[in-house]
Amino acid sequence: MDVRIQHCRLRVVRQGGWSWGPDRQKLVDFASSALPRLISEALSGILPAEGDNHVSKLRVHLKGNKATIAAIDSSNPAQLKSALHDSARRQLVAQLGAELPLPAEPDARDQTSADEASPMPAEPADAVALVERWRSDGSLPQRLELFTTTALAGWLDLWLKGTGSQGERNPVDAAALRRAARSLLRIIPRYGDDTAGVLRRRLHLVAELRFHTRGSMNADDVEETLDLLLPEPGKPRALDDEQNTIERTHVPGALEAGHESESKSDTSNRYEGAERADPDPPTVTTGVDTHVASALPFLLLGILQRTGYLECLSATLESRQASELAPVFAAALALILLPEKSRGVLLDNDERVIVETFSSLASLPAPQAFDDYDWRVGDAMSAADANLHAELVRGHTPGTPLFVERFARGWMIFDTEGMFPVAYAYDVERLDACLRAFNSNALLLSTAAIDNAISGYLAEARQLFATDSLPGREDHWRTIDGARGLWTGRDRPISCAEIARFQASAEAAEQFTSSCIASPLAQQLRPDSPLFTSTALAAGVGLADIALTLWADREFAHPSLARNRMQDLGARVRIDAEQIRVSLAVGRRYLDLRDNGFLADVDGIPWLSNRRLIFTGI
Repeated sequence: MDVRIQHCRLRVVRQGGWSWGPDRQKLVDFASSALPRLISEALSGILPAEGDNHVSKLRVHLKGNKATIAAIDSSNPAQLKSALHDSARRQLVAQLGAELPLPAEPDARDQTSADEASPMPAEPADAVALVERWRSDGSLPQRLELFTTTALAGWLDLWLKGTGSQGERNPVDAAALRRAARSLLRIIPRYGDDTAGVLRRRLHLVAELRFHTRGSMNADDVEETLDLLLPEPGKPRALDDEQNTIERTHVPGALEAGHESESKSDTSNRYEGAERADPDPPTVTTGVDTHVASALPFLLLGILQRTGYLECLSATLESRQASELAPVFAAALALILLPEKSRGVLLDNDERVIVETFSSLASLPAPQAFDDYDWRVGDAMSAADANLHAELVRGHTPGTPLFVERFARGWMIFDTEGMFPVAYAYDVERLDACLRAFNSNALLLSTAAIDNAISGYLAEARQLFATDSLPGREDHWRTIDGARGLWTGRDRPISCAEIARFQASAEAAEQFTSSCIASPLAQQLRPDSPLFTSTALAAGVGLADIALTLWADREFAHPSLARNRMQDLGARVRIDAEQIRVSLAVGRRYLDLRDNGFLADVDGIPWLSNRRLIFTGI
């Protein structure tokens, strides 16, 4: 069958990370050559064999690993075809089915007997692709350290359900898989002996197995291998015929005894005493053409996409089987970014339009919807937070101090260069985990941030710090700046350059945290709600990126600076089945945003399905 494509528009979009790699043009040239051929081959296997068929427009979204795609020779796209062909075929069948009489798709149940073990599906889930990417860039251990037990269990479950594929490789024998797993355990970090530590090792081991094995893994064999070598605390340990080999594999003593030791930083049950709501699913709308008084939430989406936050959010929701709640997260993000005149739960008409349009909902979510989000997703949001933390660690300038401010029932950590909110820590153990990645940078702490737990941590960790809080009876501090009233550890003084950042950082941190706590979102949620703290992190990172990019050369940049200057930038928003178009008035702000890349098209927004966000000027 001959397939003629008269016009093909190709867009290559990078999702996550800060770079296109060593050869950007090579990736674009390869995609231009191979992807149209792939789509043509998929169409030839779908369209009826008899007669001429004319189709006016088709849209296909294909996801792939950048490093893998760039390495494939454009003259031999077999590897690309094995990874993306099934996805392209499904999308084409869905779009062509309404226009053409297509042949019936074969029933998968006729191809596989019920006695066969479940193979891993053809198209990787977002969580699988993300874990593979983190393993490749060496950041997987750092990220997993900030995953709570809830997040770890959900992401691991995606693997064990068979998410991911290794193309047309031959299957790996179960015995060979176990031998490989035993060898790989030697290079995987310990992570700890508690439940969270074991789950981190299990998830890390699966990622290493997928990379090192030369064949496709069977989901059932992977699960049996994990249960054999890394049993979860409290569960009986499996045995096999190679018991003498197993005994040489180290397993923590607490696990061998079947003793379950919960992590101190695990917060999976923080809402156990609350009454759970059960609201109706949110209703997503299209066909919108309206004016919004503030386009600020839309401006942050490109930043969150580039950091990989949106992709990680999508995978997190999938891991909790709550993908339909993505519009609720969007509504929460819009609520925390509303102009600061908004105080309280009741919103005026302009504010309701901003939230409903940004989240693509027919009406503002009821408060119970946010509570339901916390119950169904909850601490799994730590995966999305860990992604932001890792990206900000990567962009951190060594030697720049961090600022710690009280937030909700814990602490918000800021990078004083741009005042990016690096992480939210709900206890001292998590605070220490967040700070370790910064190689003992100096800490600046506000008076509100200091309590007995922090004082003990500073003394035990011998952390270099400065604070404007008066020392307690057990604190061995000394004054370093009488005019500012600053104190530090007696035996570890802090430099004058780091002291000079204190006042500006304290004011910026207080402004941002106060605006979040006073937002309409905070009035509807518990103070330590994961939805609230994660949304605050995402909003702060987006705002800080705008401020640092646009104004750092002439003033101290911080999130509230961008919020104050951009919150009244209105726009006309039109939403249809294919895209969402945000039209901004052409002026100084529009030109600054456009020239610095903040108005680039955005794909992969979880609550917009396959629709693309496009910015234009009017």
